[in-house]
Amino acid sequence: MHDAFPFIDLLNFLLLLWQLLAPRLKGIENSSDSIAFVTYQMYGVIRELITACITETPDLFDFASEVAVVGGIMINRRKVRTYKITAAIYFYFIDYKCDSHSTRTSFL
Repeated sequence: MHDAFPFIDLLNFLLLLWQLLAPRLKGIENSSDSIAFVTYQMYGVIRELITACITETPDLFDFASEVAVVGGIMINRRKVRTYKITAAIYFYFIDYKCDSHSTRTSFL
């Protein structure tokens, strides 16, 4: 039974994601690209969860003077070969957030 616990945790996490994502899907029928719409909404959910994790860690700045979070979306695409490098993924940068003990949020 011990091996089932990570699976149960994953199911609970996926259920939480669905509960947070579902209300944000209103208006998807009016979007020109439904996949991009859902991806951006999911990015917002994950960004909020990560921000909550950082702000709810009381001793965070006992070990660091500054925390930087880079946010974006990984996009899989067809393999492109340029300059002897094969690239199949692209990072779409959305925001860069920097928190310090004195200033909790600054978007760069």
